[in-house]
Amino acid sequence: MILAYNLDPANADYFDGMADAYVAAGNEEELFAALEHRIRDRGGVEDYIAMGRYAQKLGHADEAERAFLSAAEVDGGQTPEPQQALAAFYRSIGDKPAEINRLRMLLWFDAHDAAVTSRLRELGQIPGPSFVLEPVGRE
Repeated sequence: MILAYNLDPANADYFDGMADAYVAAGNEEELFAALEHRIRDRGGVEDYIAMGRYAQKLGHADEAERAFLSAAEVDGGQTPEPQQALAAFYRSIGDKPAEINRLRMLLWFDAHDAAVTSRLRELGQIPGPSFVLEPVGRE
């Protein structure tokens, strides 16, 4: 996979394959070097989300949160993906207030999202029009 990625670095499947191979081999140093290189080269929302996913997978919660927050900052509140990543991350670590905030921001994109409203109800919230939050960074 490393060779395939080197031949076509724009191919996300090749990058994911290479990153998964680093994880399987227990080579965190090479994994994070590749992720950081990709962020320096491209710096897109998906690059920060990938960093967050792998950091979370390897048990590096602080690094995962920083990466997901960076994705949200780069995105500027334009798409739901960083908010989804943050909500899932906060759920995984049991930070209910932070998860609720990000779910409320997700409602900005679709106030009737069944998965989001269902999760909010599970958390004891009552979603409605006044419950929606504008995503952080949105101008």
